[in-house]
Amino acid sequence: MATTDSPLHETPPIDGRRAWRAFAEGALRPSVAASLGAVLLAAVQTAALCVVITPDRVGRLNPARLMSDPMDFDGYATVEALRLRKRTDPRPAVVYTGDSISMESLDNLQNFRREISKQVGQPVDVYFLATHGQTLWDTAALLDQLSPQFRGAVVIGVGPRRLMQFPARLARDVRTCRLALYSPSYAEECRRVDVQPPRCDGLYFLDFGPFFVSRRRLAWQWLSEPAEANIHQYTENFPAWTEADWRQQEPLVRETLDPEQLDPMLNVLGRILARLRQHGGIEAALVETPRHPRLVKAYGPIEDRYNRAIRAFAERERAAYWRSDDEVGFTANDFHDWAHVADRSARQRFQNALVGRLGGLIQPMEAGDVEP
Repeated sequence: MATTDSPLHETPPIDGRRAWRAFAEGALRPSVAASLGAVLLAAVQTAALCVVITPDRVGRLNPARLMSDPMDFDGYATVEALRLRKRTDPRPAVVYTGDSISMESLDNLQNFRREISKQVGQPVDVYFLATHGQTLWDTAALLDQLSPQFRGAVVIGVGPRRLMQFPARLARDVRTCRLALYSPSYAEECRRVDVQPPRCDGLYFLDFGPFFVSRRRLAWQWLSEPAEANIHQYTENFPAWTEADWRQQEPLVRETLDPEQLDPMLNVLGRILARLRQHGGIEAALVETPRHPRLVKAYGPIEDRYNRAIRAFAERERAAYWRSDDEVGFTANDFHDWAHVADRSARQRFQNALVGRLGGLIQPMEAGDVEP
């Protein structure tokens, strides 16, 4: 009988290289079972996300919860716009749209809401839909979300950069999916410039996949505090322009504009206003965004052409049009760079003037809605 010391019971020595090769082959060698398992897992996860992530659920989030960083107002505006789709409150509200210039021109959102409510004499909700780099095409998509019951005023920031936008920008935004919003108007504008509209198969998560994939890390931060929605994030965290910056940028400012797009973009704006009129119960206000005096001079003939066109447009459309600089009186010292206002007193002057203008739009509309 063999003893426990018999060679038959000895454990053979481990060959490290062979073991490593076996492990690597098992991990890396294609396997039908492993591949099918991975595909099945991905399909189950995607199906679950399609069920869980819907416009209604996203619209119930804290708007800041969908911000991937403090400057991600695309996420913020998406939630706010989806909230608008469900609005049934008969009281008037204000929708504020525009790019980062419009964003930085306000002093304080809480004070803005409070002052408008005081001006109108009743609580007024404010839906803040301004985003960094917002185009008029984006504005069309955002305003498509207004519920049939919405009544109030819509602010649309206008300026040379928004109305002389290169069409290539729209094609790029469709690929990156800046806003997770279904919008027939946005799709129509895409077709008008031969850009393939965003997909619209009815599965919200899949239709706006790039939007949600770019924010996938938010799932791991669900229990943490959301990003702070600071409308002055740009001017508080990026350096102000120096004289060297001006010397470098002034010769290039006209290259950022496409004057040939002025009339087509005015047509986009005209279609936005037509849809608001068709909706009924809405007053639109076109608010000229601030511009550094030095930028106005650098624009030269383009600025003159723009001013003539936008004034003629507002008169033709019978739209409320306000040149903020005429009333606020911006100076070069008020600006952080070429157009973003950084001086708080200038922001307060802009905000106070805007509140007065909006109060004048909302109050007559409310008076007309009161039955004798």
